[in-house]
Amino acid sequence: MTINWWNWRSTVAILVRAGILPTGEREERCLANGCGGFLSASEAMRAAEHIDDLISGMEPSQRVGWRGDRQTDRLRQVGLGLE
Repeated sequence: MTINWWNWRSTVAILVRAGILPTGEREERCLANGCGGFLSASEAMRAAEHIDDLISGMEPSQRVGWRGDRQTDRLRQVGLGLE
């Protein structure tokens, strides 16, 4: 998996919504480069399992939104008002 700034911010939001990463200072630190953000070993395992569950069985045209929902290109276009 390749993670860049855009992917990582969504990933942090997904982990917070799932209750894996606590809100507050740790969340903020995870959103900034070089600010000491971290996941414990058990949080990292839970995060990996959660992300794996989200992407397992996805269709090639689907993406995971920042809320953790699966989106198709069509749903993203409607949500963005591109129709």
